[in-house]
Order: sequence, then structure tokens, then C-alpha cells
Amino acid sequence: MFDTSSWKSSEASSSLGDERERAKILQKIIEVKDKLKVMNDEREAEVVKFLQITKTSEKNKGITENPQLIRIRNNFERRNKKHTNETEHLQRKLAEYEERLKLIDNGQYEVNVSKSAVITNGIKKASANVKGMTESVITAPLELAQLH
Repeated sequence: MFDTSSWKSSEASSSLGDERERAKILQKIIEVKDKLKVMNDEREAEVVKFLQITKTSEKNKGITENPQLIRIRNNFERRNKKHTNETEHLQRKLAEYEERLKLIDNGQYEVNVSKSAVITNGIKKASANVKGMTESVITAPLELAQLH
């Protein structure tokens, strides 16, 4: 027979880890959605401002292609492109988080070990190896000196 108590405890810790990861991802999803909403509100405000400026500029000048209007349009297009890129980036992040959440719900998601933990373990192992190599190098010349 095998011991089922250890299996149950590992399952419980895995479930706890999944719940923690799920909570983190849900928090990130909320943050990304909030950022998207703020960005969309800013974008709408900029569009309204652009339309008001161009409308008043056209009424005042009567000329549709004045230099000031061209600069305003170029500035608006640049900002609009920036907003579009940022929105697309956030939407990709949101899709990734939602995919992770689905995997967690299905029990298929495995938490990756962080790079800092891997680096720390690597440094510890390397320092132990260097310590051992240093001791052998220091003792070697003494042995050679005694042979002569």
C-alpha cells in the first residue's frame, strides 16, 4: 500500500498555489481593464478636443489647409498612433492573462520558477564550486614545495 496522506498534502499545496496564482492573474486582469478604460477615455477626450480645434480653426480662417491646422492634425495623428499601439499591447496582455486563467481553471497551468530563483541557486552552486577549487589550488603549491 502507498501513503495517501502525502499525496493529499501535495495536492492541497498545489491547489493553494493555483489559488494564489489565480488571484494574482485576476488582479492583473482588473488592472489591465482599468488601464484600457482610462486610455479609451483619454483617447475620446483627445478626439473631441481635436474636432473642436479644427472646427474653430476652419471657421476662423476659412482655409482648410493652413499650417497651424496641419501641425494640429499631425500631432493628433501621432498621439492617436501611440494610443493605438498601447491599446493593442494591453489587449494582448489581457488575452494572455485570460488564457492563463483558463488553464488554471482546467488544472493545466504550471507556475514557472522565477528567473531570480534560478539565478540565486546557480550562484550558490557556483560559489560552492569555487570554494572547493580554491582550497585545492591553495594546497597544491605546498605539496609541490615539499616534494623538492
